[in-house]
Amino acid sequence: MPYLYQSYPPQYVIDAAASAVKAAIDDAARLGLAWRIIPGAVVGRGMVDPMATTIVLDGDVSSVRAVSMVGALRAGQRAWCVQVPPGGLYIMGIIGPNVAVPTTSVFTANGTWTKPVGLAYADITGCGGGGAGGGAAITAAGECSMGGGGGGAATARMRLSAAQLPATVTVTRGAGGTGVAGANGNSGGTTSFGTLLTIPGGSPGAFRNPSAVAHGIEAGDGGTTLGGTLAALALVHSGTAGTTGWGSGNALGVSGSGGASHLGGGGRGRRTVSAGQSLAGVAGRNYGGGGAGSINAASVATAIAGAAGAPGILFVEEYY
Repeated sequence: MPYLYQSYPPQYVIDAAASAVKAAIDDAARLGLAWRIIPGAVVGRGMVDPMATTIVLDGDVSSVRAVSMVGALRAGQRAWCVQVPPGGLYIMGIIGPNVAVPTTSVFTANGTWTKPVGLAYADITGCGGGGAGGGAAITAAGECSMGGGGGGAATARMRLSAAQLPATVTVTRGAGGTGVAGANGNSGGTTSFGTLLTIPGGSPGAFRNPSAVAHGIEAGDGGTTLGGTLAALALVHSGTAGTTGWGSGNALGVSGSGGASHLGGGGRGRRTVSAGQSLAGVAGRNYGGGGAGSINAASVATAIAGAAGAPGILFVEEYY
């Protein structure tokens, strides 16, 4: 659970600063200059440095720099400010509780995570990319060809303290596996949080050469084993395997469905009922679901690819 984070300067610093503000106000009054107390909202992310707080005063649209006399403040905190001519701005009180609510960084593409100021701990959750389904080959009269479903990606979750986290972390989002016409699919990509945690994608579905007799083809397995220097601290949800495709020759057959990740379902397989049908599998669902295999009934002149797996994702919930 998040906890109240507050960082106060020593009392003598606060007393001295308050005296300085009072003296500035008194000087302004003697000189006939105007001063005012006005509310505003702190901007930024996480907890903001007391000596360099950025705030937007009510009625303004641009932010200004202020000195906080009440310690570190969270982004979004409402506060009372004293504006002293010609340009001094001091935060003298807060409006409402100074509780830093969690923030979340979501990565649906490669990027860099930066540790926010005042972070206490972070929960990292992610999954790899789903495996692609197997493709289907060209078929002659009386034959059938299909692919098995791709496996779902692994999903992992772990909590790290601020001390365990570097200032920046490179994030790689695992891509979904791609299908190949008349061939096995490709594996889903690995999602990684720097070198601290790697989360594997699903394995691909295989494809079955054309056959005029009853036959089947294997599916891809789900992602399982985590890597990285802190992988032992993570909880892992293994992806489920795809399902087997089968055919009875000529026209009847079913391609394999994709396996699911903890965050996304697999694509469904397809069924043929007459010669000449060529049916592409359904792609995996976000995030990390495996793609379904495709299927060609008898007398199809074009090979087709299995369906793609869904890409992975990683998000970091930050507590202060």
